[in-house]
Amino acid sequence: MLKTPPKTIIIGAGGFLGKAFLSRYRGILPDTLALAKNANTGGLIHYNLLEPGALPSEITTGTYTDALVLAGISRIKTCEDNMEMTGKVNVTGVLTLMRELVKRQIKPIFFTTDYVFDGTTGSYTETSAFNPLNEYGRQKAFVESYMKNTFDNYLIVRLGKVFSHEKGDGTLLDEMASVFSKGGTVRAASDQVFCPLPVTDLIEVVISLQIKNVAGTINVCSFKPCSRYELALTLAKEMGISSDKVEKITLAQLNESFIRPLNTSLLTDRLRGIFEGKLTPLQDSVKRVAGNWKDVC
Repeated sequence: MLKTPPKTIIIGAGGFLGKAFLSRYRGILPDTLALAKNANTGGLIHYNLLEPGALPSEITTGTYTDALVLAGISRIKTCEDNMEMTGKVNVTGVLTLMRELVKRQIKPIFFTTDYVFDGTTGSYTETSAFNPLNEYGRQKAFVESYMKNTFDNYLIVRLGKVFSHEKGDGTLLDEMASVFSKGGTVRAASDQVFCPLPVTDLIEVVISLQIKNVAGTINVCSFKPCSRYELALTLAKEMGISSDKVEKITLAQLNESFIRPLNTSLLTDRLRGIFEGKLTPLQDSVKRVAGNWKDVC
């Protein structure tokens, strides 16, 4: 039976997550409202978090119930190199937007990150203490804290790594498969541990959370953590690629200009108690993506 979410606004409909959500929601509710910085096509309405002004006239009290806040700058290096500008978008702009939504009795659903933690222990719960190591994590943690201390009705969806099964989109598995298909070597950190989840699963979980009017904070990710190195080895095997094409490294060997947390695995006890559906086993996702490239290898 088709599950129908409340009437929803999707903010940030031009990004990876936003496009996926918009496609699914408009298949259920054709009048789903969509805002994006670049709103040239697809029935999107222009809204720029860098200059957050009045909300579009379509957003009025009683018209929409929920708003998915997916907009923002997620590139970690950009946040690190341009703290002031990205702070205006990811903190000032997002909070200005949320306050306007709340005035109209629209529930903000904010998508945040496992990077709010320092990655020293893993197995983080919804109430674990923040200790972000980079600016992106600090910005997300600030917004989370503000929401908890200010709003009565909100939902914070904390994510691990989200990817898709589509060929050529450059997300987690597809990026690795592309390198393998060209005879290249994937450098994969054995000390980077996370809980990756297909975007299709994320969407179905969020729809379920909306229908049940879940509030507060919830970790939404796969139930089983893995390292990037383990994932690369599994994909290589599925594609018939020699394990020699997977180079085991540490995160430090990437020599990035910012710090990434190591073990950001999230506990999902709350999600298990609420979501009645099934999440895609990671092995099944690996097989699907490997199948996309079978004629190339």
